[in-house]
Amino acid sequence: MNNSFKLQHPAGEGIPVDWVDVTVPMDIADKVDEGHGMLFETDYGARFPVVTQFVRGKQGINVRVLASFASDYVYGSFVPNDGLLRLPDFMRHPSIPAEFRAEVHGEQNYVLHSRQVLRENQAERLERISFSDGDGVVVMFVRMRSMHPVVDVGVRFARRATDGMLPRVTFDEAHEVNMIDGFASGLPMQIDPLCAPTQWYRITYEPVAGESMLERKLRSTAKKLWPIGACTSYATHNTPDGARWLTLGVMPTSTMAYRTTVRNKIDDLLAHGSFYDKREGAQALSANQAGTQRFGIAEGGLLELSNLSASYRVMRVIAGDEELRPIHYYREDGKPIELEDHKQLRTHNRRLDWRNSKDKLWFTSELPRVAMHSRRTTDDEQHTDDLGIDAFLALWDDPALEESRRMMVMLDFADTQTINGWTNSAARGIGRPLLSLATAAWLFGKTEAGMLAKATCIAIVHNTLATWEGKDVPAGRPIMPISTIKGNASWALFDPRTMEPMRAAAPYEHATVIVGCLAAAEVLTGTTKQPALGLATMLTQTVMNWLHRESSGALEWPFIDGCFDGVDDGLPLPQEWCVEGAPQFGLTRVPGGSWTVWTGATAFAVSYLMSKTANAKAILGKHLPNALKIQQELLSSSDYLTQRFIAMPAGDGVVRD
Repeated sequence: MNNSFKLQHPAGEGIPVDWVDVTVPMDIADKVDEGHGMLFETDYGARFPVVTQFVRGKQGINVRVLASFASDYVYGSFVPNDGLLRLPDFMRHPSIPAEFRAEVHGEQNYVLHSRQVLRENQAERLERISFSDGDGVVVMFVRMRSMHPVVDVGVRFARRATDGMLPRVTFDEAHEVNMIDGFASGLPMQIDPLCAPTQWYRITYEPVAGESMLERKLRSTAKKLWPIGACTSYATHNTPDGARWLTLGVMPTSTMAYRTTVRNKIDDLLAHGSFYDKREGAQALSANQAGTQRFGIAEGGLLELSNLSASYRVMRVIAGDEELRPIHYYREDGKPIELEDHKQLRTHNRRLDWRNSKDKLWFTSELPRVAMHSRRTTDDEQHTDDLGIDAFLALWDDPALEESRRMMVMLDFADTQTINGWTNSAARGIGRPLLSLATAAWLFGKTEAGMLAKATCIAIVHNTLATWEGKDVPAGRPIMPISTIKGNASWALFDPRTMEPMRAAAPYEHATVIVGCLAAAEVLTGTTKQPALGLATMLTQTVMNWLHRESSGALEWPFIDGCFDGVDDGLPLPQEWCVEGAPQFGLTRVPGGSWTVWTGATAFAVSYLMSKTANAKAILGKHLPNALKIQQELLSSSDYLTQRFIAMPAGDGVVRD
């Protein structure tokens, strides 16, 4: 087995030694035995210790490596500890007080409620501290590295029943406090605790006498990105002996033109991108705007290995953007709620389902739907996902984001519709939760959050098969939509024969269901896996019947497509209606592609299913040549990649729902 790797350290020049985060694939992780120790051996013969941190489900295992970086890269391999090197226990740097102390200042008196050590090993000590004034909660994640003169502190504001401004936080005895690079620009500072993102700070204390040059170098990182790295040899692999990128792998990044475009986008975003700009990863101001609808596989494309530091910051901002939601449900003492204690809790779109939940938690009135200072609405599972958080956690450790992600899984599990056997009314309301839950199950594995995510995937697939429109279509007909809508004023479609309103379906929404089912199939097994694959296969056939060729010759899906009623239910539109310029064309479809064009999810869904399902090609039948052409373009065309995955919407700037 080849376990060689390339490790990149992005903290900046002149930082020769540091603890570095590495996520390695599971086949390598099997060799990392915490009881017996593990070393990595560099290309110049030096050996350094490895400390296991946590398993990321099927993604791999996170380890911390103490390495010497003569340059930005170190090449090495994992080797068994021969007993000659024993790592000392965790040691607090002498400049750091014996107990970390902070104060929270608000309109009411905040008091310290709880302290909990989440993790302690030779590499670090991670502590969780919470404060409360009886209404608001402030949670801090305090990370100290062994013998480092810096402390990283994540501050989260949560659980206000009223819409108010953030309290002020101060750190006792701190010599210097810096907001960690990547958080200071673009993120809104004056927002309310209903949907505040976690802010990370780097703190130093008064230097002690006789600090070494190394300690002074480490202290200098207080004004830089915190020192983390990535095992770049595995970061984007989809091979059996490499790390998978979440459930579905990474999107193709085979061309230099694509990588150059991504690099330019990252640089531009860091220089000019504001939090709510229309850009890769940006949430819209409202949950009913399609700016929230990204294709999660594309998040991996933002990992630019030649500029890992910039990629880290961009991916963390995207993850923080998704964190900006009013889902921080905590107990008064700051601990996350546990389903075991709230079995009557019911949610809808992750909000407390005020009408149907018998457990109102601690609230005496329903929370406002819109957070006034941030302007962010609550989660709407038709429009949002957690794939930015998942993408970040697949590579790096952030205990605040991980706590958020586990809470999201819990809130999805308690959803009223899911428990009652229903699904969200729109197709995307099935696909997006499935994709998000599948990635959570992939990341968290056999932990409680992973098992809850897996169980919710099973429930959604089961509910879909029981309630989708396609089950009522006559057998043998190729159009079996998940759901349709009729008479929508935004895209009223009409049958050219009668001028009566037609049912309408969105191909891009159905693509989300295909992708969601395929992702779920990666974490499900046996009898629970096959229904997801079967649904994905049937829907791919449906989506291919909505494909048409534009006047330019390009294959494309419309934004919205008409579907027949009655005796014609399940039949495709006549071919002559699908020709641009034909009088029937404008009546039966809305051009534009929307999410289909901007992110390529539909093309990816077709391509991925053909590569995973043995009978997919046979089922596609007459559509197989087009499907193969789409697959080929997806894998080989620079223009296609640039247009599909990273180009922003052009034209009038209107974002369609």
